[in-house]
Amino acid sequence: MAFLIRLTLSLILAGIFPMTVFGIQDDPDSTNILDLPIERLLNLEVVVSTPLKKNMKLHEATTAIFVLTGDEIQRSGYRSIPEALRLVPGIQVARIDANKWAVSSRGFNGIFTNKLLVLIDGRSVYTPLFSGVFWDSQDILMEDIDRIEVIRGPGASTWGANAVNGVVNVITKHSRQTQNGFLHLGFGSEEPGFGELRYGDKFGEYGTYRVYSKFNRRNNLVRLDGTPGADRWHTFQNGFRADWNISDADFLSMQGDVAFGTIGQMYSVIQQTPTLNFMAYDGTATTGIGNVIGRWEHDFSNTNNTILQCYIDHYQRDDVTLSGKINTYDIDFLHNLTIGEYHQIIWGTGYRFTQDDLDNTNVMWFTPSAKTTSILSMFVQDEIKLYSDRFHMTLGSKFERNDYTGWEIQPNIRMHVQLSRNQTLWAAVSRAVRTRSRAEDGLHAYTDVIQLPLNHRWWLSMNGTESFKSEELLSHEIGYRNQISSRIFMDVALFYNKYDHLRTYEPNAFKAGPVGDNLNFEIPLFFSNNMYGNSRGGEIVIDFSLTNWWRIYSAYSYLRIKMYLDEAALAKNPLYPYIKATPIADLAKGTEGESPRHQFVLHQSLEISDNLHMDAFLRYVDTLLKLDVPSYINADISFHWQYAKNLGFSVVGQNLLHTQVMEWDPSYAQISGSLNQRGLYGSVQWSF
Repeated sequence: MAFLIRLTLSLILAGIFPMTVFGIQDDPDSTNILDLPIERLLNLEVVVSTPLKKNMKLHEATTAIFVLTGDEIQRSGYRSIPEALRLVPGIQVARIDANKWAVSSRGFNGIFTNKLLVLIDGRSVYTPLFSGVFWDSQDILMEDIDRIEVIRGPGASTWGANAVNGVVNVITKHSRQTQNGFLHLGFGSEEPGFGELRYGDKFGEYGTYRVYSKFNRRNNLVRLDGTPGADRWHTFQNGFRADWNISDADFLSMQGDVAFGTIGQMYSVIQQTPTLNFMAYDGTATTGIGNVIGRWEHDFSNTNNTILQCYIDHYQRDDVTLSGKINTYDIDFLHNLTIGEYHQIIWGTGYRFTQDDLDNTNVMWFTPSAKTTSILSMFVQDEIKLYSDRFHMTLGSKFERNDYTGWEIQPNIRMHVQLSRNQTLWAAVSRAVRTRSRAEDGLHAYTDVIQLPLNHRWWLSMNGTESFKSEELLSHEIGYRNQISSRIFMDVALFYNKYDHLRTYEPNAFKAGPVGDNLNFEIPLFFSNNMYGNSRGGEIVIDFSLTNWWRIYSAYSYLRIKMYLDEAALAKNPLYPYIKATPIADLAKGTEGESPRHQFVLHQSLEISDNLHMDAFLRYVDTLLKLDVPSYINADISFHWQYAKNLGFSVVGQNLLHTQVMEWDPSYAQISGSLNQRGLYGSVQWSF
């Protein structure tokens, strides 16, 4: 009878709404998130995204942190990191086409989002080309993810420049957690086939390892105008991880990945051949990546430990707009030390060296085509106990030198107050910067055409400049957590951010001149820093357990952005009035209208029986005014049946409320977007 009640309830709720459990790690005694009573949340240890992955109890965290556990990701059925990030409050995720996403934290979203730092096992995947992420190259075995730690708000005092509005750190499992064999095969309407094979074993007395191979195929979506798309996405990836407990005090880890991809591209670009012409292009980009990470941890004592991490990262791309390769070499040293009863100090230093070699095309080109850059960084952070365990204050700063703008200092101060056994209050003030990218330093590309009097066409070109400054943020945050009852937990975070020196485009009157015939002229636009403004908002998370087999999570996010152009500075340029109304120059309104003001996520997790569970998700995303993208509500559902101890089956339905839905319009970036489509896939998992 109980089974029938749960099954009926799951079928009813599956058509209405969907959950993740807030901010916890997998319980060592259970792999089922519903086995964790909510009343234990405040005393569970979370891993706050600091370089040392410092463990602390949830109520001690002095930041807006959210942790997606590996179990939650598995239950969701999501097949990529951006899809999983839809579950995180304050994170904006919009699918652009089959292989591209716009992902940001607390606003400033876009295909070239540049204020969210993304790491995989401490390795930055934030490309120096345009200060963003090539999501089409960040494939990963989702079953190997231990957790995804997400900080909403600046993390620059420890992670450095470009961790402005948030940090996403994907952390994979220790190899001892992935022993023996695992095979996962599936197919569906939007994913005609995918497969994953992993094997793990021991070596020696203290070592474990795993190796894996995976492939993924995604079909073309439909363009925004309803015609068939050309954005298919095929990837093939191999990797390994090995872990050794060398001694009681020493731990060594090595891991690496090699991947290749073919990625459908749909462009509408301006090509110089030799005159300027628009070109609609459907083609294929090919990518190749490779990375190796080494990590050594040494414990002098329980309160004194160090980490040394090194990695090499290779990225190569062959595309009609841009081809070339980037090699990155990074080394970081970190030391955690407790002094007396009142001070816990974390300090460290690091060095990153990047080489790029770009093949210029007739669509865009860089000056120079090959460049080397380096970053030297140091940071220190002191957590001070001021009144027993009830009042903590953290002081810290990052000191970083880059080849573009020199030294950048990014301090922060954070405070934590234990109001009662079940209530905590925290607050923070932080400074963060987003430094100049390779594009802002040396990019050249034609972007748009405008019609001026006398039937003259004026082509707008984008140009890098050595005068571009770092974008700046001064952030104010406050948060409150409350274990309201044994079944209800609430977390609230509010913020007010002030931005300065944000990127704009300024015409250069002195370099305007004819291009091609005498009816075509060029207005060069150069990157400048003539925008400022503020954002405010917050996120509220409520997690409640109705029974020991039914749990519901809900999250609401509010965001209000107000940007201003420095009209006095721009008005000095005589050509500015001619481009003022064009999309490329209307950055203030664009920045305000590219992120949803309201977002809501509802996720319910239901144990129908001991071997059958269901997760359902409902999400609301508000209108994107600048892009004319209407608001929408959508739902996903995932069923998993554990037929036997080593054999399971899953059925996942996605975007169930719409046959097709627009989530983003990237036409301003000369990319033809797609409609996200309703999809269904099934899979089988076999452990051996």
